[in-house]
Amino acid sequence: AEVLGISSATATRRWRAARDWLARYLEPEAT
Repeated sequence: AEVLGISSATATRRWRAARDWLARYLEPEAT
């Protein structure tokens, strides 16, 4: 993450947000 100039904290938040979005995308009925 540091290589991209992104703090680990920001990278973690973005990663979790992406996981959350993907989960909703794959399991829309689980909302």
